[in-house]
This record gives sequence, C-alpha cells and structure tokens, in this order.
Amino acid sequence: MSRLILTDYEISMKTGFLLDEPLTRLPPYFDPWTRLALSLVKHIENKTLRDEIPKLPVLDVSCLSGEKEVKLAHMQLAFITSGYLWMDFTDVPKVLPPPLAVPLYAMYEKYGMAPVITYADVILSNAVFKDPNRPASVENLAAIVAIPGRSQWDWFFAVGAMAELDFGAAMKSFQNVLDGIDEGDQDKMALSLNQLADAVLNMKKTASRYHEQLSSEGFFPKLSIFFSGYDMEPLPDGLIFEGVKDEPVKMAGANAGQSPIFKSLDALCGIQIREDRHQYTQTVCEYLYPSHRKLIADLRQRPVQLKSVVESSGNSELKASFNNLIQAVTTFRSYHVQLVTKYFVLGMKKNLPEEDLNALKPVKEFTMSYVKGMRDDCKKSMTSK
Repeated sequence: MSRLILTDYEISMKTGFLLDEPLTRLPPYFDPWTRLALSLVKHIENKTLRDEIPKLPVLDVSCLSGEKEVKLAHMQLAFITSGYLWMDFTDVPKVLPPPLAVPLYAMYEKYGMAPVITYADVILSNAVFKDPNRPASVENLAAIVAIPGRSQWDWFFAVGAMAELDFGAAMKSFQNVLDGIDEGDQDKMALSLNQLADAVLNMKKTASRYHEQLSSEGFFPKLSIFFSGYDMEPLPDGLIFEGVKDEPVKMAGANAGQSPIFKSLDALCGIQIREDRHQYTQTVCEYLYPSHRKLIADLRQRPVQLKSVVESSGNSELKASFNNLIQAVTTFRSYHVQLVTKYFVLGMKKNLPEEDLNALKPVKEFTMSYVKGMRDDCKKSMTSK
C-alpha cells in the first residue's frame, strides 16, 4: 500500500488547507483583473462596478502558471463576479458578460474549480499576515480581496482564517495518524489523535471570537449576500454565462460547510453520514479545490481504515484518543449550530420582511436540520472502550 502524503494534495504542514504565502498579484497580463479586484469595495460602494466590467478584456486562463496563480485568478474572478451580481439586490443581472463568464467557466473546465465564489476563495486563498514577523492571530490576518462591510468583514474573515490556521498547526499530527496506521504504531496514532482533538477545540475557541466584533445584522444579509450562488431567488434558474453557453448555470454559493477540515476528519475517522445528508455532502465537496476533494476520496478508500484498527485493537489509550477526537468534532459541530442560529436564522428574522422570510423558510429549515444532523452523525461514531 502506497503511503498517503498530505503535501501531495496542496496542503501545507504549516498552514494546513489555508494557502501558505499566497500571491497577491498576478503577472502583468492579468493586471485588469488585479486592479479591479483590489478596488472592488470602492466600485461596489460607488455603484460603478457594472460600468467597469465591459471595459475588461477577455483574458486567456491558459496563461496562468502554477497552483498559486490559478487560485488567485479564480479568487479575483469569483469576487468580481459576486460584486457584479449582488451590488444591487433589487436589480440582479441574469447574464454574466464575457470578460467574466469566459475565463471563469474556462477555469471550471481546465482546473475543475466551480465557476462561483466558494469558501476556498473567501478564506483559503485569501489570507496574508499584516506583519509576517508576528505570530499568527486574528488581529494579524488580513484579506487580499475584500467585500463591503469594513470592520465587520475584516473580523469575519480574520476569525475564519485563524480557525483554519488552528487546524493547520496539527497537520503533522494528521500525517502521523496516517503513518501510524501504515506502520502499525498505535502509540503514535493515539498521541496524534489527541493532538488533532486539541486543534479542533482550539478552532472552537477561535470561532467563539466572532461575537466580539460581528453582529447578526452585520453578517446577514450585508456580508452573506456576496457569498450567494445562482440557484435560488432572484436567480432560481441559474446564471447565463454569455459567450460560453446558452443554458443557465446553477451553482450554490460559499459557506463554511465547504471547509475541507471536517470533511477530511469525517473520512479519516470513518464517520457514517445518514443517506439524505450524504447526498448533500457529496454535492458540497464539488465546491472544494480538486486536490482537497481527492484527499477526502482517497481517505475513504484506504484499504486499512482508522476506525477498524481502533475497534480491533486492545489498546485502551488508542480507543480513548479516537473517542477524544470524535468528541472534539462533536463539540465543534454543536457550537456551529449555535453560530448558524445566531448569524443565519436570527439574522434572517431581524432583517427580512415577512414575505422573504416565508420564501426562505425551506432553506432555513434544511440548513438547521443539516448542521444538527452532521453533529448527531458524528456523535454516533464513538467506539466502545
């Protein structure tokens, strides 16, 4: 059996799924995208963004070179597209012009990256340190490309990115679990599982900081509107990519469920997701970077699975450490339910008129059912001691 090496999946041993030392500018050929992306907030606030799009050339994405250029290009296009669509919710275009549509869809066909804004665009490829000489912290993180929201956006972004870094600090432990399975080293596995559990609890501690400077009104709908896709009102039939295809394209928007962390932990630990939720989870994975999507699939397909090793072992420490990780993930998911309740459900209730609330009721009910269900599926995965 060949060894599974996390760095083969565009993962950093320092920053995890968060891109390590991302580029902030593309080569000069792509300057029209870079200039517009870096001035996006100004153009949205001045309501001039839609005037700028027709001025853009239709650039060739085959001129991109390497992982970091590709990810930055997708991020720039996705943010500009999102701003173009959602800068005025009362007048949402149903057609995406060729300067955005052609390269964004070409990246989908060439690199397998969804032609819509994703969590990877919002968080994973978007983080830089304000001061590279200072330690990682919420206060020391900034976004390369921003959306309107000022301090609320800055805080939302920095807390999310820091939570990713909390897990990134344990990537060596993740690798050690995999190596421990291959080597039959149960002590290595036990120690590393406990370290992963600590990282997940650190993520929860960081996530609790959302409340310090992000209000439910600040998140929904002021920030969340820019994370929207093209699969519900006011684009229930999708978005036409002019110059690419005549039929509308339907794509969901960005959400925290697209973080690869818990999808990877589910796969590592053999957590069984109930069938109705499994189908949706598979759909969510289509919005991950292809390399991260492949990691999750490869973890599920390994011939020797962590859970079977744990359950067949007489090592009480190994079983306890496995359960410790499952408990940590369950704890985080329980807290995620609270975050969704505050920032999504209560945000909707406070900021939408009654008719919009009724229209979004199925979305609200599904979202709450899903996040609670994922927590419950995880809880059931504890092994007997």
